[in-house]
Amino acid sequence: RIFPMVDHPLYGNVQRFEESEFLLPAKLADFTNETDFGGDSTNLEICPACFFNTSGTSSRSKKIPFSDADLARQKTHEAIALTKLNMGKGDSVMSLGAPLPSISGWAIVNGSEATGAVALNTSQVDYDDIFEYKQQHLVTYVIGTPLVVKEIGLAIEQEYGPLRKVFPNLKTAVIFGDILPDNMRKFIKDLWGFQNVYSLYGTVEADVVGTEDPAQPGKIQLMRERLYLEFIPESEIVKEIADPDYRAKSIPVDQAKNLEIGEIVISDFSRETLPLVRYRIGDVVQIHQASDGDAVSVTILGRSKN
Repeated sequence: RIFPMVDHPLYGNVQRFEESEFLLPAKLADFTNETDFGGDSTNLEICPACFFNTSGTSSRSKKIPFSDADLARQKTHEAIALTKLNMGKGDSVMSLGAPLPSISGWAIVNGSEATGAVALNTSQVDYDDIFEYKQQHLVTYVIGTPLVVKEIGLAIEQEYGPLRKVFPNLKTAVIFGDILPDNMRKFIKDLWGFQNVYSLYGTVEADVVGTEDPAQPGKIQLMRERLYLEFIPESEIVKEIADPDYRAKSIPVDQAKNLEIGEIVISDFSRETLPLVRYRIGDVVQIHQASDGDAVSVTILGRSKN
């Protein structure tokens, strides 16, 4: 329970969730850089302080703090997402995420191992350990951003030969960080010889927000079991553009109309150190409501500033 908030350093005084203003990336960046979270947060191995660094959605550095409980919860969150993409016991993962103090390498390793899989390396800077220890035949999953997976794939191919032979048991790529265009998806799949290439949608600030539906390429299933998600319809954004003083209204994402376009708003109430309340990340999506009225998926269209 986080409401009512009284003199919260970021949110101020808020009696009810519905009274919360939207939290924007720039404000979060300012707050995390100006705030000393002290000894209540976790030191992350070589991480120089108590948080993960990210440029996030505004190209402005943010320092997102995590307690021990937050880290345990984050690991579970990542594992649920990766399990939806069919990872589990018997799989071995090549991590092409960024090293600490960025979160992606940490999340890949810890989330993968929480599914029962084995992480063979820690990040994009030590993928060659897999070759040093002759573990190429073990790799079933590769996780990274589109450009990193592409460029490291090309480098491995140049040094060792066709990737289908280098990694004979390779199955799946999990791509995060950027929208995955069809041409890039095809290039990565052809280069590596993946059976499947799946997108994982999220941010450092808000964890994984959704995972690509294996049965419907391009559609992202939202992680509503972990996050509270709202939607700002395009009609509200138009009013906001016309009148800078107008405050756009959001609705629960399951109340959005099928095929409606607008912005996604994310809340994560379970964080111990810094709850995330009504984070308006600036991503424009199209809603896809399931016929059973339960599952909600989205297509990521791009950034609102574009």
